[in-house]
Amino acid sequence: MMRKTLSALAMLCLLSGCSTLDRIDAVGKQARDDEKITSQHLQKMKSGEVVRELPSQWINPVPLNARGNDRERLPSCLVQINRPGVISVNDISAHITRTCHISVVLTPDARQV
Repeated sequence: MMRKTLSALAMLCLLSGCSTLDRIDAVGKQARDDEKITSQHLQKMKSGEVVRELPSQWINPVPLNARGNDRERLPSCLVQINRPGVISVNDISAHITRTCHISVVLTPDARQV
């Protein structure tokens, strides 16, 4: 009787370990997939492309730390830039300053780009 109980417990322990191994394999596969995607992005960055087109809009999933009355202090201003051709960072900052009445200051390193 004791021998059957011990062998049953041993089998249960072995079977419970299988699910752990499956999870380890799944995590390993996800890590390999992430590494592959990261390598592709790194190669694109190294290729010298300055601008990369995204197929969808990127939204920051982390909310900004805001206090309750911040919306009341911000000007209600909608910046729309839809110009054909080349537009510089200086043009954009001047447009925001004119439209929203917010002074935009560009650092020298941002002007060089």
